[in-house]
Amino acid sequence: MQGRRRRIRLSAYAAVAALLLFALALAVTGFLTHRHLRDAQVAVGQLRSAMVRQDTPAAEVDRHLRTLQREADAARSLTDGPLWGVPAAVPWVGRPFETVRGASAAVSRVAHDVLPPVQQARSGLVGVSLANPKGGVDLRPVVAAQQPLGRAHDATEAVLADVRRLPTTGLGPVDGARRDLITQLDALGGQLSSAHDLVTLLPPMLGAQEPRRYLVAFQNDAEARGSGGLPGVYAVLRADHGRLDFERYGVSGDFAGVDVPLTGLGNDFAQLYRGAGPGRFFGNATVSPHFPSSATLLLRFYQAKYHSKLDGALALDPTALSLMLAVTGPATMEDGTRVGADNVVALTERDAYERFPDPVVRKLYLIEVARAVADVILERGPQKGTAFASALGKAVDARRLLLFSTRADEQSVLAGRKVGGTLSDTEGLFSGVVINNGGGNKLDYYLRRQVTYEPSCTSAAGHEATVTIRLTNTAPRSGLSDYVAGRADQPVVPVKKGTNRLLVSYYATKGAGFTGATLDGKPTLLAVDSERGRPVFTSTLEIGPGQTRVLKLVVDEPAGAKGPVTTLVQPLVLPQQTVVRSACAAAGAP
Repeated sequence: MQGRRRRIRLSAYAAVAALLLFALALAVTGFLTHRHLRDAQVAVGQLRSAMVRQDTPAAEVDRHLRTLQREADAARSLTDGPLWGVPAAVPWVGRPFETVRGASAAVSRVAHDVLPPVQQARSGLVGVSLANPKGGVDLRPVVAAQQPLGRAHDATEAVLADVRRLPTTGLGPVDGARRDLITQLDALGGQLSSAHDLVTLLPPMLGAQEPRRYLVAFQNDAEARGSGGLPGVYAVLRADHGRLDFERYGVSGDFAGVDVPLTGLGNDFAQLYRGAGPGRFFGNATVSPHFPSSATLLLRFYQAKYHSKLDGALALDPTALSLMLAVTGPATMEDGTRVGADNVVALTERDAYERFPDPVVRKLYLIEVARAVADVILERGPQKGTAFASALGKAVDARRLLLFSTRADEQSVLAGRKVGGTLSDTEGLFSGVVINNGGGNKLDYYLRRQVTYEPSCTSAAGHEATVTIRLTNTAPRSGLSDYVAGRADQPVVPVKKGTNRLLVSYYATKGAGFTGATLDGKPTLLAVDSERGRPVFTSTLEIGPGQTRVLKLVVDEPAGAKGPVTTLVQPLVLPQQTVVRSACAAAGAP
């Protein structure tokens, strides 16, 4: 009997010892896994920095990539065997082991399946000239990048899908790491999708198969329009196998007397913009913040005037040109005027009106500015490679460079990207302020904007939000010409020179309403319309030189709308200050 008890005790001791050894092994491998994943995270940061810099040697990028692969593989090997596989298979209790195991495998897959093809594409595009010896863009490295970027994107999506399937564990550090990994993979997938779309669309749109012709609208933000500014100067750009040339330059007045239909833009478009006449005035074709509508009208005007169909439209403003000129260097006009990143905005949106009071002379001058700048950008831009591409990306992010294609397959891709300039169709919370100049002047050069979105502190399914729009006319009280500071709308009641008239539209969440509005603290009425299914609340107001007007709306957000808030920021001369406050912030709640 004693021998039997002794054997039982020894067996129990052995089992306890085995469990302790097993737990110790798990603890040690867990510690080592955490260390390797931490070192892998450091390597990712170093690799990202190296890949972003254009002058980074390929050998340095490869060295950081090998370091990442080594650390990621070490973490995966530590968790890939039965030591972690057995507890991972235990229902509920094994969730932390399953998640850590899966996350380690995911990092290793990114290091081997995603980043090498990204580096392959990068090596053909970054730090090299994309200029074609015959002029324009060399499309060969762009085409060569299509396949590796496509592989990288597909691999990222596969890894992301597997990580999403990993269980939550109830352990804060593990669940937090899982969430962070999902966020990073989601962002990487979006970036790779955009990059792949770019290298796929660029060759055909630059005439790889057949020549393309595009209407280029130079928008003047000193007179606000929904898509940015008044399309005062235009040009026709021809692309043939990457070679770019401008065929024609003109001004908005060329389309005087031309009418185009509003068909296909929706009944709400015609209703909302009935007073602006976007089908009767080329300069009002861009009143909508939805660029496909603006581009469609611009192209209809051109076709009606010149009986020629174009392949698409591109819109950009002087701020976008300044970003490009910062990379290419300045242009020099025939009269010796230097046009560079530091003066192109002021020259085209302010100074030209003081230097050339005669509108005919001024428009010819602005055409020459556009011609000189365009020639420099087309000549030097491709030579600067990814530095120039980065400048274009900044312009796109700010909605200052927009593109539309008449080919449905290309437009469907553009519509899902920032460069497409679409009015978001999200069902979630949305907030956007769009201003159209109603005075026919150039006073929006001096317009300062601040928009604050502040939800109420409530636990109800739906909730209210207060939107505060603060507008300041910073124009000087004297010294401006009548053309800049006057009123082409001929107000019935005389106003002080420098007083602007603005149509201020708030684009709200789909299904939202509003309970009231005030202007400078006094109740005011708003026009209620819609565009593309989104409510639009509009106030028409006068704002004198040096004056600040405050328009405040209380919006009823629908119950199904969730955050975060998608914002629309209209590109004008002075940047808009946008503040989105979290719920209960004003009440001091956590």
